[in-house]
Amino acid sequence: MSFDILTVLSYTVVVITVLTMIFGVIAYYFYKLRERRRKIASANGSSEPQEKDKYLYFEEKELR
Repeated sequence: MSFDILTVLSYTVVVITVLTMIFGVIAYYFYKLRERRRKIASANGSSEPQEKDKYLYFEEKELR
């Protein structure tokens, strides 16, 4: 029984690449779902956007 390290490494790279693509698509779906929920919540709350809705991940802070 022959053991070829290149074959094992190449299959490992392919599997890791496919898994990365799958998890990337799942993460993007959850991001869009979160964004959609934020839009619906802000639309139901008031007609004008809230200050925090402009910044999805960061809060603007004034430096003194």
